[in-house]
Amino acid sequence: MTTSPAYVIPGAEGIAAAYADMRRYNVAPLVASDWLIEQVKDAARDDIAQQLERNHGAPAEESPNVADLVLRQIYRTIGVALAVYNNQRSRVTAMDHIATPQGAAAINRAAVARKVRTNDAHRAIFEYTPDIDTVENGKETIYYVSGVIYVGPRVRALTARFTGTANALTAHSVTLTHFDVLLP
Repeated sequence: MTTSPAYVIPGAEGIAAAYADMRRYNVAPLVASDWLIEQVKDAARDDIAQQLERNHGAPAEESPNVADLVLRQIYRTIGVALAVYNNQRSRVTAMDHIATPQGAAAINRAAVARKVRTNDAHRAIFEYTPDIDTVENGKETIYYVSGVIYVGPRVRALTARFTGTANALTAHSVTLTHFDVLLP
């Protein structure tokens, strides 16, 4: 029997606990967004620390600057994902050439989860510049993207993972492999 690997969101329990605390204390949306930004940054930092431990203390390389073309592709792909999430666009398929089949399924799952778990009529807006952590792994580069989206008066944490080739910057040099919007 074979099982497919599951994508584990680092810090998901902590982010869910932060959502619960915000609801319990009736925190204002702007303060809540600051809390979420810090929570997502902490989760990413902790995950990187755990990766270093797994690498037996090998020093981390300086994160290179993300090329403008790659950054534009990441923003464009997140824009398409949010259009699906907002029910303004049909689901993503492999024919869109922005995501792997698993990445497309993750976008579509996030949209379905929003429809099923919330009755929000507000559009999700991505106004915050995301944190992008870059990990170079041989010829492949992995981009971990974390950010905050605004859904009316509420905020949600957004995580995405892109893979690309380190040297060939073309029109489709990065591909979405995972996307998730963490609901409370």
